[in-house]
Amino acid sequence: MNQLLPLTESEALFAPFQDPWLSRQMDFALVPAGGVGFRNEINWDSVYVKWDACPLGEVAGGLEMPLALPCGEYDELVFCLTFPVGVSVRFMCKGADGEWKTLGDAVEGSISRQEIVRSVPKDGAVALRVEFIAREACSQDVKLIWFALRNNRLAADVQRNKVRWSAEWSGLIKPEAEWGALEFRRGLLMKRDHINALRAKKNLPFWREHFARLEAAARKAMARNPEEELFLSDYAPFSDERYVREAERGRTGFYYDALRLAVVGLVNEDRAMIRHALRYLMSMLHLKSWSCSAEMRVTGSTFDQRCFIEEMMTTSVSLLMDWLDGALTDRARTLGTTMLWDRGLAVIERDMAKFEYVHHINQGPWFCRARIFGGLLLEKEWPYFDAGYVERAVAHLREGMDRYLQPDGGMDEGPMYLVWTLETIIPPLMAYADARGIDVRDLLPSAFAKVPDYLSALAQTNPGLHVPDSDCASEHPNFDTYPILAALFPDSIYEKMAAASLLSDRHYTYSQHYVGTGIFSFLLGPDQLAEPESVAATFSLLPKTGLTSSYRSAGNRSLRMVFVGSKARPSHAHFDKGGFHAEVDGEAAFVDRGVLRYDDPRVPLLKRTENHNTLAPSFDGITTVGQMLSDVPLIPEAQGDETSFRASLDLAPVWKGSMTRCRRSISSTDLEGWIVEDEGKLEREGRVVFFLQSRHSFIGSGQEWTSGKVRIKAPWAERADTAEHLVDSEFRPIYRLRLWSGVLQSFALKTEFTRG
Repeated sequence: MNQLLPLTESEALFAPFQDPWLSRQMDFALVPAGGVGFRNEINWDSVYVKWDACPLGEVAGGLEMPLALPCGEYDELVFCLTFPVGVSVRFMCKGADGEWKTLGDAVEGSISRQEIVRSVPKDGAVALRVEFIAREACSQDVKLIWFALRNNRLAADVQRNKVRWSAEWSGLIKPEAEWGALEFRRGLLMKRDHINALRAKKNLPFWREHFARLEAAARKAMARNPEEELFLSDYAPFSDERYVREAERGRTGFYYDALRLAVVGLVNEDRAMIRHALRYLMSMLHLKSWSCSAEMRVTGSTFDQRCFIEEMMTTSVSLLMDWLDGALTDRARTLGTTMLWDRGLAVIERDMAKFEYVHHINQGPWFCRARIFGGLLLEKEWPYFDAGYVERAVAHLREGMDRYLQPDGGMDEGPMYLVWTLETIIPPLMAYADARGIDVRDLLPSAFAKVPDYLSALAQTNPGLHVPDSDCASEHPNFDTYPILAALFPDSIYEKMAAASLLSDRHYTYSQHYVGTGIFSFLLGPDQLAEPESVAATFSLLPKTGLTSSYRSAGNRSLRMVFVGSKARPSHAHFDKGGFHAEVDGEAAFVDRGVLRYDDPRVPLLKRTENHNTLAPSFDGITTVGQMLSDVPLIPEAQGDETSFRASLDLAPVWKGSMTRCRRSISSTDLEGWIVEDEGKLEREGRVVFFLQSRHSFIGSGQEWTSGKVRIKAPWAERADTAEHLVDSEFRPIYRLRLWSGVLQSFALKTEFTRG
């Protein structure tokens, strides 16, 4: 495919890798070199180039494509791609004379996506080559997003001639003398008499520090100039760099900054903060699009990142228009309701109708948040607004959650996703219940009563932390979920977890692009909070989710273990079945890495089997085979009590094509340690490798090693190696040990773990 697609007024895509329909029709070819298993995969938002190993410094392989393009009006090539620090990329072009020429120096990878700019060759080019050079010998993934042509002079002219908006927003924001008491339009989550209670609440234990952090965030937001940001970009600011142009980085979203300003301004009666929140609102209403980049709206492309940002913009605009109604003119209300539909709800409705899978994962219920908030506002504003719109949104949310939660209260995407999703769905359900005069608890999913079982199964010994299973981007539940649930369900485990999840000085996490803002916990949480306690279960088995765990203690000694299976065809899961997490005396011994923020190029690597506490086959003595997603449930058989823990799991379904059978068992009869037994048969002769991940370095050799408080004995190991390898969800370095068997086909391995 050589057709140009307009990206912006001055740029045109010639290789739209981000569109799976177009990328399948593109004319490109892989050129393997030194990379073992060099291949490509077409993803929903990119084309991945992957390899399993490559000698250090060698070219793993390349990609070539013809360049039969009308380049006369363009002076720059722009290559948008993501590749990790262990990779360098070099660009080359072939002239009409058949000679390949290098376009600048090779570029080293980073933790962010890159837009690499090269001049268009003066003599033209008939083909393009991209070469991938291994700076580390391990497996690597490169993500190709798009390649484009740019007219640099035109780009500067377009930006220079853009309209600038005034911070006064005359005709839209009333003069302050006319604001009055700022009565709310609909009372979404707050009513006028609620403000006085919040003024008292901000001085109570736990909430005092929490509100101080809300104030600090609001003061920081005061330093932003939303009209200037509106001038710089036609698209909503966003800090997830997967979809944000390089020139527009460094801007967090408008939506939560605006809500913090509004809440703190209303509680503190700070007119300057309220006015700044109104400026954010006006800037949101005047964006060309509520998506985050021109990539989402390329003419001729059907690429759709889905309506995450439109949902957040719609939620924020709905609440701001409700809470700050007294400062808005009739013209502003008309503009606001129009934009709610055109920029937000219409896009959300499209994605809800377009994608089947969103109704089976967290996204469908999540997108219903904006439909409920926006619908509750519009049903009071537009005379012919569909009377059943909000009811349908609530029904879709509830149906989606009934599919999402397993009957045992668990799910397949990790604990962060669960609390993330609950934070997203409960506030709109509370607003709906208030509007309709019903009890919000009657609207929660049928399996909700079992959610504490899932949270207890994955709770760490340390109060307030959970095991970062699956796509969990933080051990800390830095969300508003638990305080809200503590208010709805007194005397529940949520009371023990709520205080630990309030705003703190911990680093900003990826999830806080979307949730964990501290706003909703302050508005909806209880006045009184208890000191945090661990909710780790003595023994837990979730027979639908596929998790089992144990927590045993005596005095200051304890042993905590989690053993991982899964439901069939899990989403946002890792290739880690049969993996385990272990804590000794409250300290993590062998860890689940979780996942990094999704715009980090190391994310696909952290999902791999080799980066969990798992067993995998090797048929070349260099690389290992990764697990497959299972089409059947993988449910452990397990028993446990205050003294012992035993669990076993049939892993054959994830090893189709590699093993004819595979079973892992874990047993522990006291607090001194545990035994892992692996039994199976390879499809053909090879080796098996036992991977262990720890925050402590591994010391030892051969068959005996020590990491932290734990001694490892593997009498079956023929060789072993260890190194610091990648990081965990908190960006802490992780050490990996690989224990290699000899050449075999059938195996029965016993590995002992004891206190060091």
